[in-house]
Amino acid sequence: MAPYDEYDEAPFEAVPEPEDEWEKRAVDALDEFFEQNKDRVFFFRQIELAHEDSFFHWVTNRALHRILDGTLRTDEDKLSSGASISLIWHKSLRYYRREKKNLIKLVNEYSDPAVGAHLGLNGELVP
Repeated sequence: MAPYDEYDEAPFEAVPEPEDEWEKRAVDALDEFFEQNKDRVFFFRQIELAHEDSFFHWVTNRALHRILDGTLRTDEDKLSSGASISLIWHKSLRYYRREKKNLIKLVNEYSDPAVGAHLGLNGELVP
């Protein structure tokens, strides 16, 4: 095989991907959403589901990661089941730990296997 110097062409250069119009729209929608909800902590999937009528969940996820640079803060925590949960909130939220604790408590309550079992039993009774 000949070394690179013998070739006239330059090596493959990465071509930047064109900017996704839907992702731009999602970024704008999420900026507005977090401006209206500065006093709450959310988890990533909650945001994805809240906006699934307008955007696919992967578009919302990419948009969330784009605006993490300065507008939002994030943290990862553990649930009682051992699963991890990624939390996100507006940077102006002063007492985020209190909100974070309340959200994790709520998710732990609803992810309890007993809750799922009771919902399943009720679902079987529905004609």
